[in-house]
Amino acid sequence: MLGTVGSAYIANAIDLNEDRGLHYLVLELVTGGSVGAALKRQGKLPERLALAIVGDACRALAQPHRLGIVHRDLKPDNMMFVRAGLELESSPLGQLVKLGDFGIARTTEGVPEGATRGAGKTCRVRALAAPVETAATVIQ
Repeated sequence: MLGTVGSAYIANAIDLNEDRGLHYLVLELVTGGSVGAALKRQGKLPERLALAIVGDACRALAQPHRLGIVHRDLKPDNMMFVRAGLELESSPLGQLVKLGDFGIARTTEGVPEGATRGAGKTCRVRALAAPVETAATVIQ
């Protein structure tokens, strides 16, 4: 389902494959490191940079929301700078981050308007769920 989004602001899925019974997802490589890691290193980011990051995150969420996909795990660790060193630039221009990790995303398909979840129904984006969450057997 994420493959239908096609946003420049999302670390897009390239392939969903299977090898000897194990399924895996291949995502676009984003090389700049996470916003979370930059915050841990620097403590805080300049206001102009922080606002631009929030703007890119909003742009990243726009198309999935139009398609009924809810990310559910929006945090600095899931926002990656599009190139290394961006967090150090005084006035970066253009796109700064891509949003990743739609692993716990859900779709609103089949969920009544205004509801936070369907009556006993899982709205999971199954293709993006962790294998342990989709396994038929219980792992102890």
